[in-house]
Amino acid sequence: MTFTLVVAFLMLVCTEYLGLSLYINDNAFGNGLFILTGIHFSHVIVGAILVFFTQSIYSSLVTYMPTSSIMLSKSKDNSIPVNRFVTPLHIVPECYVELSHPDNSIPVNRFVTPLHIVPEWYFLAYYAVLKVIPSKTGGLLVFMLSTCQ
Repeated sequence: MTFTLVVAFLMLVCTEYLGLSLYINDNAFGNGLFILTGIHFSHVIVGAILVFFTQSIYSSLVTYMPTSSIMLSKSKDNSIPVNRFVTPLHIVPECYVELSHPDNSIPVNRFVTPLHIVPEWYFLAYYAVLKVIPSKTGGLLVFMLSTCQ
């Protein structure tokens, strides 16, 4: 956290210092581009550092958490199965929720649109054609003929 604050403070000081040297002449556009380029690349570098930082903290917590718990493991030999059990726990609940959604058990009916799918107003004509014409080739021909008028 302190490293992030130090980097943010240094970026603020550097941009303020660069801003003091700006004055209106022919080079003002170049100075502005220089400042924008610096801000862009500092943003990219800080973002890369923060991604590495959060991934390293997460990976250390996942491998450390089961071995530090007294209730889960009493020795190092028991921590290996616990590690393998705890690692996928953040994936399984999401898969269960997604796959057990009530909309997934409704049989498919191509003539009834689900309520959560609402076409945009400028596609309504094409959407109506898709509903009326059952074959894909016929629908494609009607689309092509409607644009060639």
